[in-house]
Amino acid sequence: MTRDEWFRLPLKLRQRYWRETNYSERAPSPELADLLRIYARLAVFYDAAEIERWLDSKHPLLDGKRAADLIAEGKTQEVHRVIDQLESGAYL
Repeated sequence: MTRDEWFRLPLKLRQRYWRETNYSERAPSPELADLLRIYARLAVFYDAAEIERWLDSKHPLLDGKRAADLIAEGKTQEVHRVIDQLESGAYL
């Protein structure tokens, strides 16, 4: 993640990173790291409020599930797949 991508993340998410990070290693938990990657990928297309709506809304390409629920269940690959389609310009 670049410096610019980091500072586009909401303060609340950056603070969570620092709370949950092992200070000797400065590495987030795998779950938090993946959430940061998802957020950074979405930040290319949406502002913070739109990202929150995107994560909290049911999505047809996720079989009507919310991305936030899939992330919480550790099924982030499904969320990344939808973002891949968004990045490729596929109609969503």
